[in-house]
Amino acid sequence: MEIDNTSHEISFFSEAALELAELPLDQDIHSLVAKHLKALSGKAVVFTTSYNAQTQGFHVRQIQGIGSQMKYLADLLGVKRQRILPPVDRQAEARLRTGELHHVEGGFYELGFKAIPHFVCQEIESLLKLDRAYEIGFFWRHEIYGTAVIYLRRDQAMPNVGAIQFYAQVVSLLLRQRAQQVLWGESRDTLEDRVSAIAQQLQDTKSEQFDFDAALSREVTDAANDLNRRAKILLETVAADGAQVKREDLLE
Repeated sequence: MEIDNTSHEISFFSEAALELAELPLDQDIHSLVAKHLKALSGKAVVFTTSYNAQTQGFHVRQIQGIGSQMKYLADLLGVKRQRILPPVDRQAEARLRTGELHHVEGGFYELGFKAIPHFVCQEIESLLKLDRAYEIGFFWRHEIYGTAVIYLRRDQAMPNVGAIQFYAQVVSLLLRQRAQQVLWGESRDTLEDRVSAIAQQLQDTKSEQFDFDAALSREVTDAANDLNRRAKILLETVAADGAQVKREDLLE
């Protein structure tokens, strides 16, 4: 489905927003984003990436619009193994943070941060009849979550830039929310683990206290019994000695 007028765009955004909002957290949002951007950009080739904060590079996540050449390009870009492209320079990062769709001079070679040989990039552009490349960043405040590239084919008119930029803002917000949900989920799991560990420690302490009390009770009981036994023996001894004394007095 291609979006070609305002009424269709309104309908598209309603459906797209619902799809994005209802997407389970364990499902890949990048596939859905690429599909939506393909609908907004017509015959263009679209691919999406996610940002890796540790490497400061991008994972190539999804490609739409290349048909039978899909396997060749996907293998080259490492989609299945989520190839990590080199870190972006400050100038490129500043462009991505604007939230605007910008033209990428140098095409595929620049999009791949010069990690793919230039002649290979030219072959890809020729094979897929690609002409102009545009890129936009998914970001929220100071956090970058990924990018989308829209590569127009030869003689293809420019799609609705405003619609693409608005959609990118929606995606950026959702990517932020999903990242927070993952973080909250991990924090909740960690908290639950800590609470469970504390509860187990309390249970162990209670069990140890019970064992101590039982042992102490047995020791006290044994000591009391021993004391009673000794007192009984002493009384019997005193009684016996007293009886012996009285007997000796009578004999005198």
